[in-house]
Amino acid sequence: MGMTDSKIKKYLGCKFYKIREDESISMIRIIRISDFNNMVTYKDLDTKEEKKVNIKELQGYTELEPIGIVSFAIAGMYDEEHHLNNDVIVAAYRILDLKMDINAPFCICRQSINDFFASVMYPDKNIVGVSVTRDNCPAEIDYRLMVSANTVSDYVMTNIYYEDTIDDILDCINTKKYDSILAGLQQQYIDDFGIVNRDHKASINGWCKDLKTLLIDNNFESDIDEMRDIQAVDFNIEDHLVENDTTTPSKGFDKEALEFFRVTFKVPAVSTVVVPYKHDIDLADFNNTNYIKMRDNTNTLYIVVYKNEGQYLEKELEDWNNRKTISDQIKLAFYNKYHNIKESK
Repeated sequence: MGMTDSKIKKYLGCKFYKIREDESISMIRIIRISDFNNMVTYKDLDTKEEKKVNIKELQGYTELEPIGIVSFAIAGMYDEEHHLNNDVIVAAYRILDLKMDINAPFCICRQSINDFFASVMYPDKNIVGVSVTRDNCPAEIDYRLMVSANTVSDYVMTNIYYEDTIDDILDCINTKKYDSILAGLQQQYIDDFGIVNRDHKASINGWCKDLKTLLIDNNFESDIDEMRDIQAVDFNIEDHLVENDTTTPSKGFDKEALEFFRVTFKVPAVSTVVVPYKHDIDLADFNNTNYIKMRDNTNTLYIVVYKNEGQYLEKELEDWNNRKTISDQIKLAFYNKYHNIKESK
């Protein structure tokens, strides 16, 4: 039994494809890499079937270039009595940044750190856990401290793509050790402050029971969407598409969705072409057009190509804001970590 070649580790989360004899496309993703014998587990993205093989059996497949990397680690910090306290850190890197020798993470999510965003809104509350980007990190906070640690263990990196959700990313990670650390930190907080968690809340004042809760609770997906230039909206885009009156069949936003699009993104769009994102779409082909990547509330990623005409008038914004329309249903997606903060003990 031999150790797995270290070079193979870089393929965790990578997607591969090959064209079958009938010209259909087989798409797989590596979701586990064994420590021994160069064995990997891949998932067929059509059938969802998982299979463990030697990586040599993937010859004939072509790698799809990822757009980013997400890393997971258990970080240890010594306290004043030299006791090691473990924490969980998740960081995201943009591939383009790494190619340009920009090695700082685009965003970082960490559990055992005061939520400096919450401290502004709730100065009397001690809320923990935060996700922050290079761009929105407060000036008084040293961004590098977000990843400071005395020890680092269980460091794992996985590749990500435009359409990946939190569930897709975690599917490539064995979360047990991270979940265990987080559950222990939450229980310690419960014990220290005598909290009765009758409702079995997944998050208590920011202390999260598992890795998925930590990432969702702190809007980590919003941060990696920012890294991928994706706008998340809280409605089903398919429900607001109509056939375009063009010679080439296509679909675009209906009238109300188009108004939402114009106002929200401040563009004088007069028409749109909306298509689901697929890997055979080369975004470089859109370099000379206006487009936005949008993810809807079904976690479907779309490319919205729009045509501008004239100038956008401030009066149009005012008219929109004074109307009662479908905007109660058509809106940007936003997860509010603090919605139940007043209910917490």
